[in-house]
Amino acid sequence: SDRIPEGASPAENLKIAQTEAEQWKHLFSQLRTEHKQLIEHSQQLQQQSTDMVLQFQQQQQALFNQQAVHHQESLQRQETWHQELLQQQEARHQDMQQHTAQQVFQIQSDTRELAKVLHERNETDALVRRALGEGEHWIQTLMQLQEVALQFVANDQERGAAEIAATQAATESMQRLLERQQHDVQQLTLEVRELVGQMQRFESTASQVSLAVLHSVKTHQSALQDSVAKLRTLIALQADGPGVAAPTP
Repeated sequence: SDRIPEGASPAENLKIAQTEAEQWKHLFSQLRTEHKQLIEHSQQLQQQSTDMVLQFQQQQQALFNQQAVHHQESLQRQETWHQELLQQQEARHQDMQQHTAQQVFQIQSDTRELAKVLHERNETDALVRRALGEGEHWIQTLMQLQEVALQFVANDQERGAAEIAATQAATESMQRLLERQQHDVQQLTLEVRELVGQMQRFESTASQVSLAVLHSVKTHQSALQDSVAKLRTLIALQADGPGVAAPTP
């Protein structure tokens, strides 16, 4: 060894070698402890990152499921509202048609009754012409009433179509919002995966450094063992006789 002074006794040389061996042994123990701590810390980081990714994915899945349920409930409410609106419009149309039919029937009945009375009383031609004029008046009134009823039905249908169009537009807007939120969730998931990849690459680099340190320690340990063996050989040769030449270290 380079640290063994010239002219020292074999016992002193052995003591120096043992001291260096203890120092190297202590250094190797520290390096092994630090290497073990580095591996444990890297494993903890990997487990924490895995737990964080799993927790994030669970939270995002729960959020997506909640949004999907909310969207489905909203669609069901809108569908129910559409059905109720159509039923109300149909009921109003039927009521209007029934009311119009009743009025038409009443006018026809009154007209027939008037003609019957005129026929039974055998009134003059003037009275008959007046009755016919009144009949025409009733017919015109009936036609006007039918036009009003048809206009009311058309207006009601127009309002219903406008309300349905507005509801469909709101549904499409909600669908686009849900798709945009889903895209944001997917983008965030990709970023988290990239972070996990970076942490895994860091772990790989740390493992390579640890292996290099361990290889260096083993190399120094082998060199120290060779030095101790040479020193023991030198001591043995000196103990056999002072005339024997010591081997070159």
